[in-house]
Amino acid sequence: MGLPSGIGLYLRHLDPKKSDPTRLADKYAKRGVSWVAIGGPWHDEKNTVWVNKPLQAQLYADAFKKAGISAHIWGYCWHDRIERFVRNMAECTNGAVEGWLLDPELGLKGRPQEAAGLFAQSRAQMGTNRVLGMTSYGLPRGHKTFPFEAFAIASRANFWCLSSPVSFDSVTEL
Repeated sequence: MGLPSGIGLYLRHLDPKKSDPTRLADKYAKRGVSWVAIGGPWHDEKNTVWVNKPLQAQLYADAFKKAGISAHIWGYCWHDRIERFVRNMAECTNGAVEGWLLDPELGLKGRPQEAAGLFAQSRAQMGTNRVLGMTSYGLPRGHKTFPFEAFAIASRANFWCLSSPVSFDSVTEL
C-alpha cells in the first residue's frame, strides 16, 4: 500500500440509502479520483460524534477498493480523548482501508506530548502495513502553538502530510 497520489476527496455524510456505494465509487473512478478520505470519528471540545458511522465507512471503503480507488479513514481528534479516538478510527477500518488520515488541528494545539501519543497509539493500532498521515494547517507560521515538531519526528516513520483539505458535504457535487 502506497501513499495517496492523484485526485483525492474528503467525504462526509455518506448514506447508502441516498447514494449506492458501488455506483458512487464507479462514478468517482470514471472521473479520475484515485483516493478518498472517508470521515469517521469527530472529537471536538464539546462532542464526540461520527461523520460516518463505522459500518457506513467500511461499506463505502469496500466499494471504493473494488473500483480501484484507495480508501482511507479521516478523523478529527481532541487531546483528552486520544485512546477513544484511536479506538473509533479502528472501528471504521476494515481490510479495504489503506490508511488513516489524522486531523489534529485545534485539539492538539500546544500539546506536543498528546500529539506524540496520538501518532504512537495510531501506529500501534493499525500496524505498519497501512499508511498513516496527517492533514492540518497549510501555513505553519500562522499556528505557532501547533506541535508540528511531534509530527515531524513521526514523519521519519512511514508518515505523510496534507494541508488544507477540501471537503464535499454532498457526494453529488462531483
